[in-house]
Amino acid sequence: MGSVRRAERRVQEVWTVNAVTGGFRRIARIGFFALVIAVAGLVLALDGRPASASHTKIISSLAASDGSCASPPSMVTSFVGMQSQAPVTFCVWGKDVDDPEGVGAFELGFTYDSTLVTVQSVQPQTVWLGSTGRVPGCSGVITYPGFATVGCSTFGMPPFLSPFGVGCTKTGCPQPPVTTGLIGKVTVQPGSVPGLTTLDFASGSFLVDTGRDTGSTLINPARIPNSVTSVYFRVARCADFSPVDGRVRGPDISYVVNRFGSNDALADLDENGTIRGPDITIAVLEYGRDCPT
Repeated sequence: MGSVRRAERRVQEVWTVNAVTGGFRRIARIGFFALVIAVAGLVLALDGRPASASHTKIISSLAASDGSCASPPSMVTSFVGMQSQAPVTFCVWGKDVDDPEGVGAFELGFTYDSTLVTVQSVQPQTVWLGSTGRVPGCSGVITYPGFATVGCSTFGMPPFLSPFGVGCTKTGCPQPPVTTGLIGKVTVQPGSVPGLTTLDFASGSFLVDTGRDTGSTLINPARIPNSVTSVYFRVARCADFSPVDGRVRGPDISYVVNRFGSNDALADLDENGTIRGPDITIAVLEYGRDCPT
């Protein structure tokens, strides 16, 4: 882990947890009567120190019509977006985080098929990240066809002895963190071409803890082991045809089911020439939704 040396000086070091490198970086000197932490030989990668996070997850839920994200989140793994119709906003969460030091940074990144959907916005959320008492900040959002990413970190001295940030003692913290929190909102626009893509959050999303100052050793931040659930996003026509009334209802689903195995053009929602299970699934997933006429 390398040797660590502590010396008292009339300066204060401000540190940041970097989501990409998983390291502390000294960025400014302000104030006085604090510790200068000199770290020699800290050569630790993101996975260099095991973290206790056996069931930590990154998941998505659907945002409400007003764009809000309800907690606790109801995980969504698949969604049907209607061709060239309203955009869809997903809420992305860090869930059931049990790392002993709390989340100090995250990276929210994903890939997708840009011929089927367009990413309208990626909005990082830092209220939860700042619940440790550290100050959050984010990099700019990077997007290009097929990929989007943003990283957020926290600033402040590493937690001393106990977890979760500035002001903590051995018995607890003034601002105890929660174990599940929102890390971002992603809004995508369905295109005009039918097809299936994956909003693959597993390709670039992860959490990093805060690290810790034990009093004699500065422990570098580490990537928190976690699972990531991506979202299958289907672009398809609206299943409103029995009768055409502007909403997908039971008779519309029955229409598709009753034409299983045929080549009925209306019921062929995935437009592959034959009515199969995916066509029925599309109709079921669209149930209750409005269809512009």
